[in-house]
Amino acid sequence: MINNFIIKYTIAFFLAFLHGRSDMPALYAVACIIARCYLTREEERIPARHEETAGNRKSFRFLAIVFLGYYLGKINAHIGYIALGLLVFWWIYCDEDPQEERPHTEEEETVVTAHEEKEEDEPEEELNDQVDRKNKLLAEVWPYFNRYLKNFLIEWHQPRICAMSIFLRLFRFLEFDLGEKPPRITAVRFHRRTEKEQIVLDLDIIFDGPIEVEVALFKRFLKLGANHIELRGTVRVILGPLLDEIPLFGAVTWYLPDRPATKIKWTGTVTQIPRVKKLLDKAANKFIDYFFVEPVHTSTKMWKEVDVDVLHFKVPKNVIRVRVLEAEDLASRGFIAKRFRPYVVVSGAGKKGKTKLAKRSLNPSWNQVYEMIFTDLPLQKVKFDLFYREVGKTKLYGSCQFSLEKLLEQDVVDTWLPLQNAESGRLHVRMESISAVPDAAMLDQILTANEISRPIQIKAFSSTILFVKVQKGKDLQLNDSEEIPTARVELKIRDAKRKTKFRIDTRSPEWKQKFGFPLKDPRNEVLEVLVKDKAKGQMGTMTVPLSNLITAQGLTMEGWFNLHPTEPRGAVWMKLELRILVPPNSGAEFYNS
Repeated sequence: MINNFIIKYTIAFFLAFLHGRSDMPALYAVACIIARCYLTREEERIPARHEETAGNRKSFRFLAIVFLGYYLGKINAHIGYIALGLLVFWWIYCDEDPQEERPHTEEEETVVTAHEEKEEDEPEEELNDQVDRKNKLLAEVWPYFNRYLKNFLIEWHQPRICAMSIFLRLFRFLEFDLGEKPPRITAVRFHRRTEKEQIVLDLDIIFDGPIEVEVALFKRFLKLGANHIELRGTVRVILGPLLDEIPLFGAVTWYLPDRPATKIKWTGTVTQIPRVKKLLDKAANKFIDYFFVEPVHTSTKMWKEVDVDVLHFKVPKNVIRVRVLEAEDLASRGFIAKRFRPYVVVSGAGKKGKTKLAKRSLNPSWNQVYEMIFTDLPLQKVKFDLFYREVGKTKLYGSCQFSLEKLLEQDVVDTWLPLQNAESGRLHVRMESISAVPDAAMLDQILTANEISRPIQIKAFSSTILFVKVQKGKDLQLNDSEEIPTARVELKIRDAKRKTKFRIDTRSPEWKQKFGFPLKDPRNEVLEVLVKDKAKGQMGTMTVPLSNLITAQGLTMEGWFNLHPTEPRGAVWMKLELRILVPPNSGAEFYNS
C-alpha cells in the first residue's frame, strides 16, 4: 500500500510546479504547499513518533521536492512530461493485492488491476480502494491542469489558428473548462518486453462529464461549443530502454494505440444547420488521429546519454505487403442477398488501403496487395475491416487483426482470420515482410517485378527506401547578418517532406535525427536539402541526385555537404543509405500465384 509520504510528496511537487508556472513568489508558494499538505485532519497526519533525525531528513526531502517542482515550473518545463513522470512513479510504487494478479498470456501480458464501471447511482464512498488509490492523484491535479490547458490554448494555439488563414483571423476561444470531474483510470496492463529492454503500460481511461467549451469564428459571432464529452480509450506508455540506475529507464513514450470512442454534445448556432454535428464529429476524430493515435507519439528523454532516435519509433523501416485474397461463409445482409458487395479496408501505421468492390457473392475474392511501412513502436497490429454496401450506405460487417511482431518473426504468413463481431465468416490473407538490402544489382529485378504485379497493387509499390540521418551542422550563418541562427534542416523528395527540430542560438547545431523516404524508382529522384532559420527563413540549400547514391559503395554516402549559394553558408553532416526492398521470394511469383 502507498505510504502517505509518497502521496504528499507527489501533491507537493505538482503544486510547486503549478505555482512556479504562474510566477508566484517562491516563499508564498512554499507556504501554500506546506499548508495544503500538512494542515489536514488529525487522523490523516503522520504519527509523531519518529526520531528527530528521521524527521529532519523527511523535512529536507520535502523542501527539496517543493523547490524542484517550483524550479521546473519557472523554466516552463512541459506539464505533460511532468505529469507522465509522476504517474509512472505512482504506479511503480503502488503494491497490488495478490488476488488481482492474472496469469500471463502468450504476449506475457499481465493485467495488474481491473475495475468494473461504477453504476450511476453507486455512492462515491463505496468505490474499490484500489481504484481510489490510482485516481487520487488525478483528482488532486485536475483543477490545476484544467486551468493550465485553458491558458495554453488561448496563449499558444489561438494565435497560430488565426495565422492559418485570412478567414480565421477573428477566431477566439471564449470559454474552456473541462469540469471538476477528472478522468478515471479503470485498469493498468503491463507488457514485459525483455528482448527490447522495455516495459509497456496500457492505461484504460474513461472521461464522462459536463464541460464548457466555446469558440467563435468572428470574435463573438458564429459561436460553436460543447457541453458534455464521453471518452473511453487506452493510453500506451513505453518505458525504455531500461537502465541499471536511477531513473531506471532512459525515455518515456506515450500515445494512443487506437482512436478512443468519443461522444460529444455540440452547442451553438452553427450546429442548427443540418449535418453540421456529423461533420464536427468527423473533424474531432481526425484531430485525435492526427495528433495522438499511433504512429504519432511523444517521447521524452529521461537520461541525458540516451538517444531517443535509436529507438526507431519515428523511422519507418519495417516494410510489409498484405495480400487480401478472399473471404468465405459470410452471412447475407441487406434486402437482397445478391446485392451484397463487400470490400476490405487494410489499416496500420497511420495509413489505409481499400480493395475494390467484390462481385456479388457470400464467398467474395479480391486478390489485391497493399504495402505498409511501420516504425518500431511495440505491439502494432495490421487491421482488416470488411464493409458492404446497402442501398447507398456503407456498413461494417466484421473485423480482424494480426500482430506485426509475429509477421516480422516469420517473414511470410498465409492464414485465415476469423471475423470478429460478425455472425460468421473468415478472411484469407497472405502477408510478407520485405528485406531492405544494400545490393544495387537487385534494383532492376525489383522494378520489373513491381511493374508486372501493378494490376493487383492497391497503391504502387516502393522499390527502395532511403534513410537520411541529419547529424550536425557547422559554420551556419544568416544572410547579411551576424546574428546567431536558430536553425533546422528540411528534406524533400517530390511531395514528401521531413523536418528536424530547431536548435536554438548556435552556428554548430546537433540534430541527430533520422528519416525514411520510400521510393518507387530512385534513378531519377533528387534529395533537396534546405537549412532554415526560425525567424529569418532560408539560409542555404543543396541537392543530392540519388543516381550518385546508386553507384556509391554499399549504396551509402556520408560526410559534410556544403550549402549554396556560392558564398560560404556552412555545411551539414549527413548519412544517406539507399536500401533495395526485396520480397522473400525475390520475384513476382508471390503476386502471381
